[in-house]
Amino acid sequence: QWTPQTAKTTSPTSLKISPTPNTGLFQLQLPHGTEGAIQIQVLDVYGRTVWQEEATDVASLSLDLSAQLSAGMYHLQVSQAANLLATDKIIIR
Repeated sequence: QWTPQTAKTTSPTSLKISPTPNTGLFQLQLPHGTEGAIQIQVLDVYGRTVWQEEATDVASLSLDLSAQLSAGMYHLQVSQAANLLATDKIIIR
């Protein structure tokens, strides 16, 4: 079962996701100063991981979730070495 975590190094507002809601194509701006490998997870409303990806040394990413996820609300989490950096909700129409 999913347990919400508290951001440890940055505030949730430092993660920028746009546009939301949309059909599954998101632009993700990572928290300032994020370096090295990060893990990006999308969780459904029940806390289950429904999509995940790892990226290295990037300041922004394009995420195409349109083929993997159906319409609904999800939580996107960015973590690094088991520390939650930021989290936000996304809505897919």
